[in-house]
Amino acid sequence: TGTIQPITYHLIEALDGGTIDLSNVTEISGLDGGTLNLRGIQVLADGINSQVDLSSLTSFTNDAPEPDSKITVRNNGMVIADRLTALDGTGLVLDQANGLPTSQITTYTRGAVTVDNIAADFSGMTNISGSSFTLVNGGTTNLDNAVNIDEASFFVNDGVTLSLPSATSYVTSDSRFDDSIFRAEGAGSTLDLSNLTSITGTIQPITYHLIEALDGGTIDLSNVTEITAPDGGSSNLRGVQVLADGANSQVDLSALTSFTNDAPEPDSKLSVLSNGSILVSQLATLLGVDLVSDASILALPALSAYRGTNLVNALNAGTVNLSNLSEITDGPLTLRADGINSLITAATLPGLVREEENGGIVTLI
Repeated sequence: TGTIQPITYHLIEALDGGTIDLSNVTEISGLDGGTLNLRGIQVLADGINSQVDLSSLTSFTNDAPEPDSKITVRNNGMVIADRLTALDGTGLVLDQANGLPTSQITTYTRGAVTVDNIAADFSGMTNISGSSFTLVNGGTTNLDNAVNIDEASFFVNDGVTLSLPSATSYVTSDSRFDDSIFRAEGAGSTLDLSNLTSITGTIQPITYHLIEALDGGTIDLSNVTEITAPDGGSSNLRGVQVLADGANSQVDLSALTSFTNDAPEPDSKLSVLSNGSILVSQLATLLGVDLVSDASILALPALSAYRGTNLVNALNAGTVNLSNLSEITDGPLTLRADGINSLITAATLPGLVREEENGGIVTLI
Protein backbone atom coordinates (compact mmCIF):
# COMPACT_ATOMS: atom_id res chain seq x y z
CA THR A 1 0.00 0.00 0.00
CA GLY A 2 1.36 3.37 -1.03
CA THR A 3 1.40 6.70 0.77
CA ILE A 4 -0.73 9.85 0.64
CA GLN A 5 2.37 12.02 0.96
CA PRO A 6 2.86 14.27 -2.07
CA ILE A 7 5.65 13.61 -4.57
CA THR A 8 6.54 10.43 -2.68
CA TYR A 9 7.03 6.99 -4.22
CA HIS A 10 7.65 3.38 -3.37
CA LEU A 11 10.03 2.06 -6.03
CA ILE A 12 10.43 -1.64 -6.89
CA GLU A 13 13.44 -2.00 -9.21
CA ALA A 14 15.13 -5.07 -10.66
CA LEU A 15 18.27 -3.85 -12.47
CA ASP A 16 21.13 -5.39 -14.44
CA GLY A 17 20.00 -8.99 -13.91
CA GLY A 18 18.58 -8.60 -10.40
CA THR A 19 15.44 -10.41 -9.20
CA ILE A 20 12.71 -9.30 -6.81
CA ASP A 21 10.35 -12.02 -5.59
CA LEU A 22 6.90 -10.68 -4.70
CA SER A 23 5.15 -13.79 -5.91
CA ASN A 24 2.50 -13.82 -3.16
CA VAL A 25 1.44 -10.18 -3.50
CA THR A 26 -2.16 -10.11 -4.75
CA GLU A 27 -2.86 -6.38 -4.58
CA ILE A 28 -0.93 -3.13 -4.96
CA SER A 29 -2.83 0.04 -4.07
CA GLY A 30 -2.36 3.76 -3.58
CA LEU A 31 -4.67 5.59 -1.19
CA ASP A 32 -7.12 8.36 -1.93
CA GLY A 33 -6.79 11.69 -0.14
CA GLY A 34 -3.95 14.12 0.31
CA THR A 35 -2.97 16.86 -2.14
CA LEU A 36 -3.10 16.95 -5.93
CA ASN A 37 0.63 16.27 -6.20
CA LEU A 38 1.85 13.16 -7.99
CA ARG A 39 2.60 10.02 -6.00
CA GLY A 40 2.50 6.27 -6.41
CA ILE A 41 4.20 2.86 -6.59
CA GLN A 42 6.46 2.21 -9.55
CA VAL A 43 7.75 -1.15 -10.77
CA LEU A 44 10.78 -1.36 -13.06
CA ALA A 45 12.58 -4.30 -14.69
CA ASP A 46 15.58 -3.00 -16.64
CA GLY A 47 18.23 -5.23 -18.20
CA ILE A 48 18.72 -8.81 -19.35
CA ASN A 49 17.46 -11.33 -16.78
CA SER A 50 16.12 -8.53 -14.57
CA GLN A 51 12.85 -9.80 -13.14
CA VAL A 52 10.07 -8.72 -10.80
CA ASP A 53 7.85 -11.66 -9.88
CA LEU A 54 4.26 -10.52 -9.26
CA SER A 55 2.71 -13.78 -10.40
CA SER A 56 -0.19 -13.62 -7.89
CA LEU A 57 -1.03 -9.96 -8.51
CA THR A 58 -4.59 -9.36 -9.73
CA SER A 59 -5.08 -5.65 -9.05
CA PHE A 60 -2.77 -2.61 -9.26
CA THR A 61 -4.58 0.63 -8.40
CA ASN A 62 -3.81 4.16 -7.31
CA ASP A 63 -6.74 6.21 -6.01
CA ALA A 64 -4.72 9.43 -5.63
CA PRO A 65 -6.21 12.56 -7.27
CA GLU A 66 -3.09 12.68 -9.49
CA PRO A 67 -1.88 9.06 -9.65
CA ASP A 68 1.64 8.28 -10.84
CA SER A 69 2.02 4.53 -10.43
CA LYS A 70 3.77 2.70 -13.24
CA ILE A 71 5.08 -0.58 -14.63
CA THR A 72 8.10 -0.22 -16.91
CA VAL A 73 9.93 -3.02 -18.73
CA ARG A 74 12.94 -2.28 -20.92
CA ASN A 75 16.22 -3.70 -22.16
CA ASN A 76 14.93 -7.29 -21.93
CA GLY A 77 13.69 -7.02 -18.37
CA MET A 78 10.55 -8.88 -17.30
CA VAL A 79 7.62 -8.39 -14.95
CA ILE A 80 5.72 -11.63 -14.30
CA ALA A 81 2.08 -10.69 -13.77
CA ASP A 82 -0.07 -13.02 -15.83
CA ARG A 83 -2.98 -12.84 -13.33
CA LEU A 84 -3.15 -9.04 -13.42
CA THR A 85 -6.58 -8.08 -14.78
CA ALA A 86 -7.39 -4.64 -13.31
CA LEU A 87 -5.30 -1.46 -13.26
CA ASP A 88 -6.30 2.06 -12.25
CA GLY A 89 -4.06 5.11 -12.13
CA THR A 90 -1.10 3.01 -13.30
CA GLY A 91 1.00 3.71 -16.37
CA LEU A 92 2.57 1.11 -18.65
CA VAL A 93 5.78 1.71 -20.60
CA LEU A 94 6.39 -1.10 -23.06
CA ASP A 95 9.31 -1.09 -25.49
CA GLN A 96 9.85 -4.82 -25.86
CA ALA A 97 7.67 -7.81 -26.66
CA ASN A 98 6.85 -10.31 -23.90
CA GLY A 99 8.25 -8.15 -21.10
CA LEU A 100 4.83 -7.91 -19.44
CA PRO A 101 1.77 -10.10 -20.12
CA THR A 102 -1.13 -7.85 -21.13
CA SER A 103 -3.76 -9.85 -23.01
CA GLN A 104 -5.49 -10.87 -19.74
CA ILE A 105 -6.08 -7.26 -18.61
CA THR A 106 -9.79 -6.37 -18.80
CA THR A 107 -9.99 -3.03 -16.97
CA TYR A 108 -7.47 -0.26 -17.51
CA THR A 109 -8.61 3.12 -16.19
CA ARG A 110 -6.90 6.47 -15.58
CA GLY A 111 -3.60 5.09 -16.87
CA ALA A 112 -1.14 6.09 -19.57
CA VAL A 113 0.30 3.53 -21.99
CA THR A 114 3.26 4.09 -24.29
CA VAL A 115 3.82 1.35 -26.88
CA ASP A 116 7.22 1.83 -28.48
CA ASN A 117 8.17 -0.24 -31.55
CA ILE A 118 6.35 -3.41 -30.49
CA ALA A 119 2.93 -5.02 -30.96
CA ALA A 120 1.15 -4.92 -27.59
CA ASP A 121 -1.85 -7.17 -27.02
CA PHE A 122 -4.63 -5.37 -25.16
CA SER A 123 -7.38 -7.46 -26.73
CA GLY A 124 -8.87 -8.32 -23.33
CA MET A 125 -9.49 -4.70 -22.34
CA THR A 126 -13.16 -3.70 -22.31
CA ASN A 127 -13.00 -0.62 -20.06
CA ILE A 128 -10.24 1.94 -20.77
CA SER A 129 -12.01 5.04 -19.49
CA GLY A 130 -9.79 7.97 -18.58
CA SER A 131 -6.65 6.33 -20.00
CA SER A 132 -4.31 7.43 -22.77
CA PHE A 133 -2.63 5.28 -25.40
CA THR A 134 0.42 6.53 -27.30
CA LEU A 135 1.84 4.56 -30.23
CA VAL A 136 5.36 5.57 -31.31
CA ASN A 137 8.15 4.25 -33.54
CA GLY A 138 5.81 1.83 -35.27
CA GLY A 139 4.27 0.48 -32.08
CA THR A 140 0.81 -1.06 -32.48
CA THR A 141 -1.86 -2.49 -30.23
CA ASN A 142 -5.16 -4.34 -30.29
CA LEU A 143 -8.07 -2.59 -28.57
CA ASP A 144 -10.78 -4.37 -30.54
CA ASN A 145 -12.90 -5.16 -27.47
CA ALA A 146 -12.74 -1.78 -25.73
CA VAL A 147 -16.37 -0.74 -25.24
CA ASN A 148 -16.00 2.02 -22.64
CA ILE A 149 -13.54 4.63 -23.95
CA ASP A 150 -15.05 7.65 -22.16
CA GLU A 151 -12.47 10.29 -21.21
CA ALA A 152 -9.73 8.35 -23.02
CA SER A 153 -7.05 9.84 -25.27
CA PHE A 154 -5.32 8.29 -28.28
CA PHE A 155 -2.08 9.40 -29.95
CA VAL A 156 -1.23 7.59 -33.19
CA ASN A 157 2.08 8.22 -34.94
CA ASP A 158 4.50 6.89 -37.54
CA GLY A 159 2.03 5.58 -40.11
CA VAL A 160 0.25 2.95 -38.01
CA THR A 161 -3.49 2.38 -37.50
CA LEU A 162 -5.35 2.14 -34.20
CA SER A 163 -8.92 0.84 -34.43
CA LEU A 164 -11.56 0.68 -31.71
CA PRO A 165 -14.48 -1.13 -33.39
CA SER A 166 -16.45 -1.89 -30.20
CA ALA A 167 -16.79 1.73 -29.05
CA THR A 168 -20.04 3.44 -30.08
CA SER A 169 -20.12 6.59 -27.91
CA TYR A 170 -17.69 8.93 -26.20
CA VAL A 171 -18.23 11.18 -23.17
CA THR A 172 -15.61 13.48 -21.65
CA SER A 173 -15.20 13.81 -17.91
CA ASP A 174 -17.27 16.10 -15.71
CA SER A 175 -14.91 15.53 -12.77
CA ARG A 176 -11.42 16.03 -14.25
CA PHE A 177 -9.76 19.16 -15.61
CA ASP A 178 -7.51 17.39 -18.12
CA ASP A 179 -8.07 17.78 -21.85
CA SER A 180 -8.89 14.58 -23.71
CA ILE A 181 -7.39 14.15 -27.16
CA PHE A 182 -7.85 12.12 -30.34
CA ARG A 183 -4.71 12.68 -32.46
CA ALA A 184 -3.33 11.06 -35.59
CA GLU A 185 -0.03 12.58 -36.69
CA GLY A 186 2.09 11.83 -39.73
CA ALA A 187 1.46 10.37 -43.17
CA GLY A 188 -0.55 7.16 -42.97
CA SER A 189 -1.30 7.45 -39.25
CA THR A 190 -4.96 6.54 -38.74
CA LEU A 191 -7.23 6.58 -35.73
CA ASP A 192 -10.29 4.54 -36.66
CA LEU A 193 -13.30 5.34 -34.50
CA SER A 194 -15.75 4.69 -37.30
CA ASN A 195 -18.35 3.03 -35.05
CA LEU A 196 -18.76 6.02 -32.74
CA THR A 197 -22.11 7.74 -33.18
CA SER A 198 -21.87 10.56 -30.61
CA ILE A 199 -19.31 12.71 -28.79
CA THR A 200 -20.19 14.66 -25.63
CA GLY A 201 -18.00 17.37 -24.12
CA THR A 202 -17.46 18.35 -20.51
CA ILE A 203 -18.82 21.00 -18.14
CA GLN A 204 -15.38 21.50 -16.57
CA PRO A 205 -14.01 25.02 -17.12
CA ILE A 206 -11.10 25.61 -19.51
CA THR A 207 -11.23 21.94 -20.51
CA TYR A 208 -11.44 20.62 -24.04
CA HIS A 209 -11.89 17.51 -26.11
CA LEU A 210 -9.46 17.92 -29.02
CA ILE A 211 -9.73 16.00 -32.29
CA GLU A 212 -6.56 16.57 -34.31
CA ALA A 213 -5.36 15.19 -37.66
CA LEU A 214 -1.85 16.53 -38.22
CA ASP A 215 0.81 16.30 -40.94
CA GLY A 216 -1.06 13.78 -43.06
CA GLY A 217 -2.87 11.88 -40.31
CA THR A 218 -6.46 10.66 -40.57
CA ILE A 219 -9.22 10.34 -37.98
CA ASP A 220 -12.27 8.34 -39.00
CA LEU A 221 -15.42 9.46 -37.18
CA SER A 222 -17.60 8.77 -40.19
CA ASN A 223 -20.64 7.57 -38.20
CA VAL A 224 -20.75 10.34 -35.61
CA THR A 225 -24.03 12.20 -36.09
CA GLU A 226 -23.89 14.53 -33.08
CA ILE A 227 -21.25 16.44 -31.14
CA THR A 228 -22.51 18.25 -28.04
CA ALA A 229 -21.16 20.19 -25.08
CA PRO A 230 -23.71 20.46 -22.26
CA ASP A 231 -25.02 23.50 -20.42
CA GLY A 232 -24.07 24.11 -16.79
CA GLY A 233 -20.85 24.69 -14.93
CA SER A 234 -18.98 27.98 -14.71
CA SER A 235 -18.71 30.73 -17.32
CA ASN A 236 -15.16 29.73 -18.29
CA LEU A 237 -14.43 28.67 -21.86
CA ARG A 238 -14.72 25.01 -22.80
CA GLY A 239 -15.69 22.89 -25.77
CA VAL A 240 -14.91 20.34 -28.46
CA GLN A 241 -12.39 21.45 -31.07
CA VAL A 242 -11.73 19.71 -34.38
CA LEU A 243 -8.54 20.44 -36.33
CA ALA A 244 -7.06 19.20 -39.62
CA ASP A 245 -3.63 20.74 -40.15
CA GLY A 246 -1.43 19.91 -43.13
CA ALA A 247 -1.79 18.43 -46.61
CA ASN A 248 -3.69 15.10 -46.60
CA SER A 249 -4.67 15.57 -42.95
CA GLN A 250 -8.32 14.61 -42.65
CA VAL A 251 -11.06 14.29 -40.06
CA ASP A 252 -14.01 12.35 -41.46
CA LEU A 253 -17.27 13.58 -39.93
CA SER A 254 -19.31 12.86 -43.01
CA ALA A 255 -22.42 11.75 -41.05
CA LEU A 256 -22.38 14.69 -38.62
CA THR A 257 -25.62 16.68 -38.66
CA SER A 258 -25.39 18.71 -35.43
CA PHE A 259 -22.46 20.30 -33.58
CA THR A 260 -23.59 22.29 -30.55
CA ASN A 261 -22.07 23.84 -27.44
CA ASP A 262 -24.55 25.05 -24.80
CA ALA A 263 -21.88 26.30 -22.37
CA PRO A 264 -22.28 29.84 -21.01
CA GLU A 265 -18.98 30.68 -22.79
CA PRO A 266 -18.72 28.18 -25.64
CA ASP A 267 -15.36 27.62 -27.33
CA SER A 268 -15.90 24.85 -29.86
CA LYS A 269 -14.27 25.00 -33.29
CA LEU A 270 -13.91 23.45 -36.71
CA SER A 271 -10.48 24.44 -38.09
CA VAL A 272 -8.75 23.53 -41.34
CA LEU A 273 -5.16 24.71 -41.79
CA SER A 274 -2.52 24.34 -44.51
CA ASN A 275 -4.69 22.29 -46.88
CA GLY A 276 -6.14 20.03 -44.20
CA SER A 277 -9.73 18.85 -44.63
CA ILE A 278 -12.75 18.14 -42.45
CA LEU A 279 -15.57 16.23 -44.12
CA VAL A 280 -18.89 17.66 -42.93
CA SER A 281 -21.17 17.30 -45.94
CA GLN A 282 -24.27 16.59 -43.78
CA LEU A 283 -23.71 19.19 -41.06
CA ALA A 284 -26.93 21.21 -40.77
CA THR A 285 -26.80 22.91 -37.35
CA LEU A 286 -24.09 24.79 -35.47
CA LEU A 287 -24.38 26.36 -32.02
CA GLY A 288 -21.46 27.98 -30.20
CA VAL A 289 -18.96 26.76 -32.80
CA ASP A 290 -16.42 28.97 -34.60
CA LEU A 291 -15.07 28.14 -38.06
CA VAL A 292 -11.49 28.70 -39.23
CA SER A 293 -10.07 28.14 -42.71
CA ASP A 294 -6.39 29.05 -43.04
CA ALA A 295 -4.97 28.31 -46.50
CA SER A 296 -7.63 25.58 -46.84
CA ILE A 297 -11.17 24.97 -48.05
CA LEU A 298 -14.05 24.46 -45.62
CA ALA A 299 -17.29 23.51 -47.32
CA LEU A 300 -20.56 23.15 -45.42
CA PRO A 301 -23.14 22.50 -48.15
CA ALA A 302 -25.90 21.35 -45.77
CA LEU A 303 -25.49 24.04 -43.11
CA SER A 304 -28.83 25.81 -42.66
CA ALA A 305 -28.95 27.01 -39.03
CA TYR A 306 -26.27 28.88 -37.07
CA ARG A 307 -26.98 29.84 -33.47
CA GLY A 308 -24.99 31.93 -31.02
CA THR A 309 -22.41 34.69 -31.20
CA ASN A 310 -19.82 33.10 -33.45
CA LEU A 311 -16.91 33.88 -35.75
CA VAL A 312 -16.16 32.51 -39.21
CA ASN A 313 -12.57 33.29 -40.12
CA ALA A 314 -10.92 32.83 -43.55
CA LEU A 315 -7.17 33.53 -43.59
CA ASN A 316 -4.30 33.30 -46.06
CA ALA A 317 -6.41 32.43 -49.09
CA GLY A 318 -8.67 30.16 -47.08
CA THR A 319 -12.28 29.79 -48.18
CA VAL A 320 -15.52 29.04 -46.35
CA ASN A 321 -18.79 28.35 -48.15
CA LEU A 322 -22.00 29.04 -46.21
CA SER A 323 -24.16 29.65 -49.25
CA ASN A 324 -27.05 27.48 -48.02
CA LEU A 325 -27.27 29.08 -44.58
CA SER A 326 -30.85 30.22 -44.03
CA GLU A 327 -31.17 31.02 -40.31
CA ILE A 328 -29.09 32.95 -37.78
CA THR A 329 -30.38 33.16 -34.20
CA ASP A 330 -28.89 34.66 -31.03
CA GLY A 331 -26.13 36.21 -33.15
CA PRO A 332 -24.39 38.14 -34.48
CA LEU A 333 -22.42 35.88 -36.79
CA THR A 334 -19.21 37.61 -37.81
CA LEU A 335 -17.70 36.75 -41.18
CA ARG A 336 -14.05 37.80 -41.31
CA ALA A 337 -11.96 37.39 -44.47
CA ASP A 338 -8.32 38.37 -43.95
CA GLY A 339 -5.74 38.26 -46.73
CA ILE A 340 -5.64 38.18 -50.52
CA ASN A 341 -7.84 35.41 -51.98
CA SER A 342 -9.45 34.77 -48.60
CA LEU A 343 -13.14 34.28 -49.34
CA ILE A 344 -16.34 33.67 -47.39
CA THR A 345 -19.55 33.09 -49.30
CA ALA A 346 -22.88 33.28 -47.50
CA ALA A 347 -26.53 34.08 -47.99
CA THR A 348 -27.68 37.60 -47.15
CA LEU A 349 -29.29 37.26 -43.73
CA PRO A 350 -30.10 39.45 -40.72
CA GLY A 351 -27.49 39.04 -37.99
CA LEU A 352 -24.44 38.88 -40.27
CA VAL A 353 -21.44 41.13 -39.67
CA ARG A 354 -18.92 41.49 -42.51
CA GLU A 355 -15.25 42.16 -41.87
CA GLU A 356 -12.85 42.38 -44.84
CA GLU A 357 -9.16 42.91 -44.14
CA ASN A 358 -5.99 42.91 -46.24
CA GLY A 359 -7.76 42.04 -49.47
CA GLY A 360 -10.10 39.41 -48.11
CA ILE A 361 -13.63 39.22 -49.51
CA VAL A 362 -17.00 38.39 -47.97
CA THR A 363 -19.55 37.70 -50.68
CA LEU A 364 -23.24 37.78 -49.77
CA ILE A 365 -25.61 36.19 -52.26
